[in-house]
Amino acid sequence: MSQSFFQQIRQVLSEERFEAYSHAAKDPDSEKLARYLWNIALCRALYPTLQGLEIALRNALHRSISDLHGTEKWFEKRYGVVKGDSGKGRVGNALRRVQQSGNPMTPGRVVAELSFGFWASLLNRRYDQVLWPRLLKPTFPHMPRKIRTQQFVRRRIERVRKLRNRVFHHEPIWHWSDLKDQHAQTLEAIGWICPDWRYTVDTIDHFPKVHADGLKPFKSDVARAVSNHKN
Repeated sequence: MSQSFFQQIRQVLSEERFEAYSHAAKDPDSEKLARYLWNIALCRALYPTLQGLEIALRNALHRSISDLHGTEKWFEKRYGVVKGDSGKGRVGNALRRVQQSGNPMTPGRVVAELSFGFWASLLNRRYDQVLWPRLLKPTFPHMPRKIRTQQFVRRRIERVRKLRNRVFHHEPIWHWSDLKDQHAQTLEAIGWICPDWRYTVDTIDHFPKVHADGLKPFKSDVARAVSNHKN
């Protein structure tokens, strides 16, 4: 009966996705599924910190760029702030989405439509002199001075972006040996912008427990699912 259960699970998830949760050649299907469930729990547990940084970063950048250029509409072509076809295309898409929504075309709504990838791209070298290093302190006022450099921030945000993409695209992260460190660094980056927001995010942060508890709770979940299938 359990063989039929796992055949159905493999069909639903796809063979390739299911096998991505194999740790060793002879892993039983029950362990692969337990890892899949653990991965879901890890991604869910990372959401508060990832979302917390994304919101804080985009609003901090929006404020500091608005102050620098004297307008909240700095993303419009006439101001020449946004560089490259990719960045301009992302802004154009955001403007269209706001327009299609029927809501007023306010700067806040446009900013909310711009992806994390867009905000991360503002740290690229093409924005040297245009935005940086003048925006470092206004955007990251609580970042220690000895590490407050564009290069340091760029590396950190790019690392978070890659983790975010894995999480939001439902990819395996359970096997990352530095996952605990990446979570801690995401929280630290929130603190660079606003320590009070970091402490607030901490209050709903369950990642340390989910990560530390490991696979065991999900083995029990799989056993119950197989048992229900038999019934």
